[in-house]
Amino acid sequence: MNFGKLKKALSLIFGFTLIVLLCFGIYQFVSFAWSQFISLDKQLAVGLLTAFTTVIVATITVMLGRYLKRKKEIELHFRTRKIEIYDEFLSEFFKLFNSEESSDIDLVPFLREWQRKMIIWGGSPVLSAYIKWNQHLKRGNSRCSNYLFDG
Repeated sequence: MNFGKLKKALSLIFGFTLIVLLCFGIYQFVSFAWSQFISLDKQLAVGLLTAFTTVIVATITVMLGRYLKRKKEIELHFRTRKIEIYDEFLSEFFKLFNSEESSDIDLVPFLREWQRKMIIWGGSPVLSAYIKWNQHLKRGNSRCSNYLFDG
């Protein structure tokens, strides 16, 4: 048997064993805590349960609110950067067609820098489309229609 296969099998067995032991430990802890909770006076148990539930719900609410706020801030930052990049492209595009001497404009350095910015700030859909487009160009296909959809 190959040493790599043996190592992989042992890692798999160790992982499953660790998961089973962890689940068993959690079960034992919950069983112990529940038995201690049941043995308390009913009024004290209701008060503790109410306090525990209040603390847990408040904590989850605050954490979820902060997570959603942070996610919205990140999306706003990406949207702002995308607008700047698209504005830069449109500015150069209109400069190319509105200039009287369009042959003097060198677009290669601008487009290289613009592609770099789009890869960084465009997000996963833009990156996926860019990779498909780049692969399409490397195949040497001259037709541009439906390059995102053909295999």
